[in-house]
Amino acid sequence: MNKLQNSWKSPHEVIEQIQNYTSDSVHDDLGIITKGEKTLIRLYRPGYSETTLELLGKQVKASLVHQDGIFECECPKHTTHLDYRVYHDKGLLDHDPYALSPSLSLEDSSSVTQKNNLNLDKILGATLMTHQGCFGVRFTLFAPSALQVRLHLDTNNNDPSFLLFRKLSPSGVYELFVPGIDEGVCYQFEIITQDKAHRLKTDPFGKYFEIRPNTEAKIFDVSHFEWDDATWLKKRKTNNLLEAPYNIYEVHLGSWIQSKTGFYNYKELAPKLVDYCQKMNFTHVELLPLSEHPLDESWGYQVTGYFAPTSRFGSPKDFQSFVNYLHINDIGVIMDFVPGHFPLDEFSLSKFDGTALFEHEELGIHPNWTTHYFDYAKPFVSSFLLSSANYWIANYHIDGIRVDAVASMIHLDFGREEGQWTPNKHGGKEHLEGLEFLKQFNISLSSAHPDVLRIAEDTSTFQGITHPIEKGGLGFHLKWNLGLCHDLVDDYLSNDFEHRFHRYDNLKFVFDYGFSEAFLIPLSHDDVTHARKSYISKFFGSKEEQFLQFKAYLVFVYCYPGKKLLFMGQEFAQKEEWSCQEPIHWHLLKKIDHQLLQDFVSKLSKIYLAKTMLWNFNQKDFRFVVCNQKILNLFVFCISDLICCFNFSNKHLQSIELNISCKNSLALLLSNRGKNSGSFEDSGVKMDMVGGQIVLSLEPLTACILENKDGFGEYDKG
Repeated sequence: MNKLQNSWKSPHEVIEQIQNYTSDSVHDDLGIITKGEKTLIRLYRPGYSETTLELLGKQVKASLVHQDGIFECECPKHTTHLDYRVYHDKGLLDHDPYALSPSLSLEDSSSVTQKNNLNLDKILGATLMTHQGCFGVRFTLFAPSALQVRLHLDTNNNDPSFLLFRKLSPSGVYELFVPGIDEGVCYQFEIITQDKAHRLKTDPFGKYFEIRPNTEAKIFDVSHFEWDDATWLKKRKTNNLLEAPYNIYEVHLGSWIQSKTGFYNYKELAPKLVDYCQKMNFTHVELLPLSEHPLDESWGYQVTGYFAPTSRFGSPKDFQSFVNYLHINDIGVIMDFVPGHFPLDEFSLSKFDGTALFEHEELGIHPNWTTHYFDYAKPFVSSFLLSSANYWIANYHIDGIRVDAVASMIHLDFGREEGQWTPNKHGGKEHLEGLEFLKQFNISLSSAHPDVLRIAEDTSTFQGITHPIEKGGLGFHLKWNLGLCHDLVDDYLSNDFEHRFHRYDNLKFVFDYGFSEAFLIPLSHDDVTHARKSYISKFFGSKEEQFLQFKAYLVFVYCYPGKKLLFMGQEFAQKEEWSCQEPIHWHLLKKIDHQLLQDFVSKLSKIYLAKTMLWNFNQKDFRFVVCNQKILNLFVFCISDLICCFNFSNKHLQSIELNISCKNSLALLLSNRGKNSGSFEDSGVKMDMVGGQIVLSLEPLTACILENKDGFGEYDKG
């Protein structure tokens, strides 16, 4: 493309504009230009004293016409950008990026600031493509307040100081197409801010990054992977999302297992994780955030690469292989998503173009995590986050997204004392923009991916998280029930046997809110960190009593309304709190009590999957049987044809009349004692039928599930 004569500027004027940041597009004055009757090739190569081109098949030296790096070479009038290439270090040749027209349309660039765009990643970032007959990479970024943007490439082909972007006015989008580069090349943006500071930034839309502590993005195309999970995806589309069992294994990949040299690759982890999930009867894995992050100790919750799986465990292709392998082995993949805040790291989103492009200036720094809040009122920010979620689903076949820290997104007073926050325009504490974003998040993903699960991790008492948006809710499929552990473990089962009856009513109380939302019941990583102790250590009593109570609590959880989630290591009772710095304590499985607990969890999970009423919970099928035996710490309820019995005391309770009529003897599905073979022998449970009524005896700290396929008669509602 030849530039018009009336746009021609002298070499001195070009250098002046570059150095003073007064031109939005140096491309207009570089490449192939006309000067009077002459046609020239003009190059910008600061730091070079000579430059050679290949012009129409012949080597030609360009003349240095300005000491700061402007070279010119006369060429035939019909010369095009395809007729010449520039020699770089080591004799390599590339076409001239400044000779090309924009590789992004003005229409696409203007869509960056539109609301609810799920596909910003197709406009911004690094895109491999062919443009005007040249294969290379289109680089684009949104930096509306920048004076100038430069590209730094980790390659011998180009001197990074001369790769200058052009601004596609008035959108604030900068564009540069660089011919001749391919996958694997690292790059960064240098942004000149309004105060003329130079900021090195990584690509917010980067698809792959160098391993920490390096922060450069790497060019990568995720579209070439050949998936084999069509059967899984078809099944996912035909299933009703909430009428399906979810027995989720929550995993931090970096500390689930480790090799002698550090982390395993995604492809190495996949078969190990599949084998274990199948052994334990888990249906899905939920992965602590895999989006790229610089700090191991953040567990992935301080994200700097919202479109890239962390390179700690391999490439994006390796992660695609990971998901693919899990899917063809019938294991779903749920990922944690962090749209609530982002870290202060200078190289990332913070003050990206010298201004608060992503962050919410009024809210300032997050008091809990020393991070920035996202400003959801900005269309670009909300579209950035929506595009990130959509990208993971579309390109990595993710089956569910769990949104982290919802409470911090919907409450202005989250983590703040009185006087440290400003009420909204209605005088309330609700973060109106955060609420609107979450509604739009659910509307957009429900439309684009109706078969993908959306889960909220919310620690607040906000009502309607899983209620339909048209009825005033936020529209999530599931909400983490974070109250159950507090009410039953921290506030009841942690008490000594003599005094725990004071909290007995908690057993019934948890059902008061158990049907208020569509819940997922987590025994999560948050429960076993920050001095909260591991699960086995939360229970009062001797070692044997702790194991019995942990099993009893698990029975309660699996019989309680909601889907299930268990954090790694708790299935065999890791004694210490979880640490991301070391693998979970697999060596404990050499001890019989830990091994038996692991076997128990597998058996309990198998029963959960086999009994529809446990995962497709109908409140009409639920009945209290014994819920007022405070002194005995005895609690019994029915779900359809199952009776769930709990002796939370250290006393042997005998001759318990359940006042349930039954035609035949009940089958024992599971007990937290014995071998769980289905036999009452050594189960801690003794059952008699007296006049058609069920009479039980339960040894101390015994929990069991009984089944009657003939159904029950009348019962005492207690």
